[in-house]
Amino acid sequence: MSASTMKIESVNGSNSLIEERKAQATENVPINVMTSTLDGIIDYMNPQSVKTLKKIEHLIPCKAEEVVGRSYDIFHANPSDLAGHI
Repeated sequence: MSASTMKIESVNGSNSLIEERKAQATENVPINVMTSTLDGIIDYMNPQSVKTLKKIEHLIPCKAEEVVGRSYDIFHANPSDLAGHI
C-alpha cells in the first residue's frame, strides 16, 4: 500500500491501518509505550507498559489491564495541575 493510499484512508476516517501499524511497531519493544487521545484518554498500551504497571497497581486506582480507556489523570496526584502543562 502506498503512502498516498494510506493518507486517503486516513482522511476518509479509517484509522484502523494506522492503529494496526502503531501496535505492530510497539508490541514487542522492551520499553513502555502509551498513547492517548487529544482529550487525555489512554487509547493504547503495549505489553511492556502493562507489565510495568502491574508492579505499581497499588499506586493507581485500577488494575493495569483497565488503564486503556481511562484518563491519564490517574497517574497524577493532583490532576487539575496537569491542565496547565499539557
